[in-house]
Amino acid sequence: MKTTNVLFYTLLIMILASVTAVPQKSFAQNELEMNDGEMTVTRILDQSTRLFNTALVNEIDNEKTSATKYFSANTQAHFFWLSLRDREYNAVTGILASRLEMIQHGQVVARANQLDSYSVIGEYQTRHLEKVNSFQNVNGENTVDIVLYLGSKEVARVRDFSVFVYEDPAISFVNPYQIGVQSEKFGFSLEILNVDESQAVDKYLRDEENNRITKIDKVVTDYYNEDENTRRLDFGLSFIDPQYLQEFTTYNVVVEVNGQVIQNPVNEEVYLAEDSYIDTTYHAQMTDLRYRGLGINLLHNNPYRIVIEQDGKVTKELNDIQAFFNEETYKEEINVKLLPEYFTDYGGAYTIKVYNALNKEMKYFEFLVEKDVVNKNDITIPLEGFKTFKKREDIKSTKTWYVTFNKAVDENTINNSNTYIIEKESGKSVKVGYALQEDGTMLEITPEKNFTSGMTYILIVDQRVTCGEGKQLSEPAAIEFTVK
Repeated sequence: MKTTNVLFYTLLIMILASVTAVPQKSFAQNELEMNDGEMTVTRILDQSTRLFNTALVNEIDNEKTSATKYFSANTQAHFFWLSLRDREYNAVTGILASRLEMIQHGQVVARANQLDSYSVIGEYQTRHLEKVNSFQNVNGENTVDIVLYLGSKEVARVRDFSVFVYEDPAISFVNPYQIGVQSEKFGFSLEILNVDESQAVDKYLRDEENNRITKIDKVVTDYYNEDENTRRLDFGLSFIDPQYLQEFTTYNVVVEVNGQVIQNPVNEEVYLAEDSYIDTTYHAQMTDLRYRGLGINLLHNNPYRIVIEQDGKVTKELNDIQAFFNEETYKEEINVKLLPEYFTDYGGAYTIKVYNALNKEMKYFEFLVEKDVVNKNDITIPLEGFKTFKKREDIKSTKTWYVTFNKAVDENTINNSNTYIIEKESGKSVKVGYALQEDGTMLEITPEKNFTSGMTYILIVDQRVTCGEGKQLSEPAAIEFTVK
């Protein structure tokens, strides 16, 4: 009978401070087969979870997909939000995920070890997308793949997605892009990278002849996020001369920091529009259920009519609703409390239609409130598909870990992308040092700072670790441990 030799790694997690303290034969053997073939990624979509489209989604579109795009090169972590879309701009739903990576030219540049997954609407977010390696361009555009995993398995990939990274001051967000010609006063929001609260910020519009045409009446909000090195400012602005309120006119957005104009990669112009419309609608909350919409040219199109529908039937019509100018926020808004008697199913999904005085429909709004499954985070098993070792308790805060392989590993694959330790609760990575021993068959992992007493960590060895022949582990490995 013909036999086939199968190449494999044996991976051991050693909990001793020294490899010579206990004979090798005392360790449990855990064999991991090498992956000789090409891995196939399978993605199964559950049509029953589709809320807004019923057709099967064949491909995620990198241009229609939305995500956080602007990051500071000077910080280790950022908030990140992702909404998967297909070519028809339909939500790609039904994909559960537990972690995320950004990969550039085959290297992991950013990683979220914990991910809030809302597969029913195709959205994902994390408050800790941490930088693992430097982006290729630290002052401009980068092309990356955004990869979603469920445990060890890749479940979705957004290819060739553009993100922007800056180490110099840069604008990451401005709003609005349009201003109403009937609005001498208006609110303007701004987010800047790499500018802290000690630096003076000035914001204004200027015309084609470089004349400053607006002034700051008030600063509504000024918040600096030290972790992300971002600063959010909301201004109340007004035009210096009403003559600038002309339809179809475009003005340049200018932001100065300490008297110097900074680059504006997001949006360099705002447009003056004649139409009235609602551009921002706040998500409804059951604790104070109301409709609140912000927009432009709302005051001159009073009164408004609001129609509430559930299951395709009108449940309530509200008339003579007045838009108003909010002096605190410098925004034109419609704000109406929604009472339980307006609904046949209070707390269920509903739609709202808003009409102005000319009976023009402003926008169609669909709400799924707290009661609905849309707000529930998917329940996932983060280490699903991993080779897991028995949890260790009462580990010393100075613990050095050893991982042994049955063949010498490629030292180029030993790095913080493929072998790392994270805090279980937060998902944050711990800085560690690496040293290969025993001719490359043993990896020593030492924390740069002591582990925190009472905290639980997870040591992860990704299957991207390869031997000298280029073969990789067929499954990643992990061990959980608690520090005494």
